[in-house]
Amino acid sequence: MQLNSIIIENYTITYHERNSEANETVFFIHGNSNSSLLWDKQLNDEQLQSYRLIAIDLPGHGESSHAENPVEDYTIIKLGGLMYNTINQLSDGKPFIVCGFSLGSNVVAEMLTFDLRPKGIILVSPSIVGQALAPATIKNKAIIGEVLFGSNITQKKLDEYLQLAIPDQYHHERGLLQSDYLRTDHNVRVFLMKNALKGIFSDEVALVNLSELSCLMIIGLDDEITSPDSYDAVDLFTAKVNFIKLDSTGHFIPLESPKRLSNLVKMYADETF
Repeated sequence: MQLNSIIIENYTITYHERNSEANETVFFIHGNSNSSLLWDKQLNDEQLQSYRLIAIDLPGHGESSHAENPVEDYTIIKLGGLMYNTINQLSDGKPFIVCGFSLGSNVVAEMLTFDLRPKGIILVSPSIVGQALAPATIKNKAIIGEVLFGSNITQKKLDEYLQLAIPDQYHHERGLLQSDYLRTDHNVRVFLMKNALKGIFSDEVALVNLSELSCLMIIGLDDEITSPDSYDAVDLFTAKVNFIKLDSTGHFIPLESPKRLSNLVKMYADETF
């Protein structure tokens, strides 16, 4: 698995890639304070190796560069624009789908503002918002907002969050989440929330519906980070949006249920391309 980089709007955007010669691509976008390593089990899953697989580090995350102007650049709309340009270049005119996890689902939805032409989208543990679904509807316990959108978080607070985020048996995976959290630019967490409170985000639910793209949403029924029933309202989405809810799985589906997720991505990609 190669670590590559591309320059987009003065950012160095890093990404892990498998099967560069394949004609059809699945792009993966991680969540808040994660990195492309979140998708390691998907990129290495044998059942996905017929596709080109690219997992991207968002600005301020992983190995990608940090914002020189975090106040203006760390908005969900700006991240959507940067990822649109990144994927446009990396796709090289070939067919692709985009899979976003948690905050990555918001990024994918914001990309639809632009002339993005994926064959379809997958939203894992989604947190997209809109007029019909306010951000406050998505969050759960107070510690989550404090850790994911605050600065100078103590180790005790981080440990408390990680206890909620993923069960104790996932010791290695919890270590990855902590490592990625600690190397994320803290300004990401601060200004994403400050800018969201100013209303600097789109009606992402409407963007998904208006795109008329096939969309698969995958939700863990044991999710302690976002409410599993947030999107249960009747008529919130069009018939193009399909839901799959996984039992015995929390928020971090790529880490807790990697085989089940890879299988769903495989089935969706096979049907969509």
